Amino acid sequence: MIKQFLGGPDHTVPNPGGRNAPRVKLWLITRVEDIEGTEVFQQRWWQAVDRRNAQQRQKPQDTTCTEAGAVRR
Repeated sequence: MIKQFLGGPDHTVPNPGGRNAPRVKLWLITRVEDIEGTEVFQQRWWQAVDRRNAQQRQKPQDTTCTEAGAVRR
């Protein structure tokens, strides 16, 4: 959604993770807030939230036995 709504970054800075890590992309907060306030963005945001929640409900429960007893993860 970032590329679709914001396009390229306004600025990049070196990654604190190391010289070989990709540069950190930064967008102006005013641009981000303007986009977040649009109806189109809000619709896409809530669609993404609904998809994520549906995927979480579909994941099977993993139960693992430990020395202390059965633990549900």
